[in-house]
Amino acid sequence: MQPETSAPTTPSGTFNDVPGKTPAATPAPTTPSGTYNDEASFTPKPQRNADAIDSLYGFDQTEVRTAIRAAKEQKYGSSYESSEIRYNYFAVGNESAEHGNVFRIVYNITTSGGTEYLIADVYDLELETGYTANDVHLTVEKDRSAAKSTADLKDYTVYTLSEGSMVFPENKDKSPFDKDGLVMAKSIKESVSYDELWDIPATDEMTLLKLLGYARNEMFARGGHKFNDTSNYYKYFKQFSWYKPTGSVSADALAEQYPATKKNITTIKFLENLIKNG
Repeated sequence: MQPETSAPTTPSGTFNDVPGKTPAATPAPTTPSGTYNDEASFTPKPQRNADAIDSLYGFDQTEVRTAIRAAKEQKYGSSYESSEIRYNYFAVGNESAEHGNVFRIVYNITTSGGTEYLIADVYDLELETGYTANDVHLTVEKDRSAAKSTADLKDYTVYTLSEGSMVFPENKDKSPFDKDGLVMAKSIKESVSYDELWDIPATDEMTLLKLLGYARNEMFARGGHKFNDTSNYYKYFKQFSWYKPTGSVSADALAEQYPATKKNITTIKFLENLIKNG
């Protein structure tokens, strides 16, 4: 049985208060003169278009998203009140395109002066590592329709990433859940990596962000946590014979029994926040 496709309600309880610090973002480098924060003088760094990837299948997006977040924080510092990812695109260039592809995040930014939209582009995304804030081109729009538009990408095939994920043809017959209804069965005893989490096969209804919620909370379910009776997690996990709730289980208590879960919960929560808020 598949879980409900609506966004799971975060269960109440202390287990969501993960101990320890959230993994630190890539340190933001000093802003050089005349780069991405100065749109008039910005010149995209030339890259090897022929080597640019044409699919995000198997691609760990953590570093490029962290670089985009660093660029956003460099631009605004502490002057914004909130930010949320509103749109996310991956555009593959054809023969007429200036770049091999473009990875784009559009933020909804609230400042003391009101709301604006920050468009963050990384050109010619490749499998290589080393992305920093200096690889990000930022522009600002006041109008939501203009920010959402991909008219400037007319020479590209544009894919919309739903809650951080694309639905890949390679995964169309795969379920993200194993026979026991688990997304990441190893997480109770072994460390999970960003690569493994990005590789979870998402669907149009069950996005990666929702699946990460299941991956995180299934550790608590296996440790005997009793979810609220009305939560989607409880409705889902109660159908499996291995789920034997005993009461409220905190992250600390779970880690005492299963040490690997402490790091895994922190890793998953970091990725959830990166996908939702950047």
